[in-house]
Amino acid sequence: MAAAKKKSTKGTRKATLDKRRKAKKVEAKLGVFGKRAVRGGVFAVVALWGTAWFFLSDADTRTATWIDDQAMNITRSAGYEVKNIPVDGIHHTDADALLAVINIKSGDPIFRFKPKEAKEQIERIGWVRSAHVERRLPDTIYIKLDEREPIALWEDNGQVYVIDSEGVQLTQNNLNAFKDLVMVRGAGAEKAVPKLMEKLSAHQEITSKIDYAQRIDDRRWDIVMHGGMRLKLPESGVVAALENVVQSERETGLLSKDNIVEIDARYKERLIVKPKQGNVQDYKFDTVHVGRQL
Repeated sequence: MAAAKKKSTKGTRKATLDKRRKAKKVEAKLGVFGKRAVRGGVFAVVALWGTAWFFLSDADTRTATWIDDQAMNITRSAGYEVKNIPVDGIHHTDADALLAVINIKSGDPIFRFKPKEAKEQIERIGWVRSAHVERRLPDTIYIKLDEREPIALWEDNGQVYVIDSEGVQLTQNNLNAFKDLVMVRGAGAEKAVPKLMEKLSAHQEITSKIDYAQRIDDRRWDIVMHGGMRLKLPESGVVAALENVVQSERETGLLSKDNIVEIDARYKERLIVKPKQGNVQDYKFDTVHVGRQL
């Protein structure tokens, strides 16, 4: 019995020692895991802080810019740099202003040039109606302009502008270069002038003598000749009225007479002529005879 008790006590002691060893192993493992967890947490915090600093300090932008610069330098070294900038269709647009808005020059990396952005900038220039822009590798930027055509000089509140057929203001500079264009005045003149010029284009006898055209109540035109003679045109039937004036000019030299101050062409098939002194003259036109004085 005594021997049995002794054996039992010994077994219990061994089991207890085994449990303690296992517990120590578990504690050791937990300690290693805890240390790793702490280290991982510290690393995560440092990484998070570093990422935040990278973006908040614009380091990302500087890094991207540096990478882009290096890439551009490599392509330029390979021969992809701007050497030629041919421009077709340029007549009135200032070349220096054009180069300034596209912001590119000889020697720049050609891949840095953005054709779409350049097109948008070029089309903001007053003279340019539209533009075509493209890269032609390895070294050429090609530009083609569709420029607006000047049609008249428009005087508005003491300011004079060159305008096109849509009434777009093109420039106020170097107006002497456009001295042969007709000057127009009055409310709505800049919008109505294309139709007037279209009708006048066939009558050099009149256009060569025009000082300016005055828009009246945005309904019709008065044309003032050099010397002050005023030609009153109707709201409608302008073509017929101009033909009557031209025919009379060819037969009688009507537009060249110094003593006439006004020609009223607003009446169908007749001209009312007002001289400086004397009686008003009435010229009637029909299909048989032109320029008959009544």
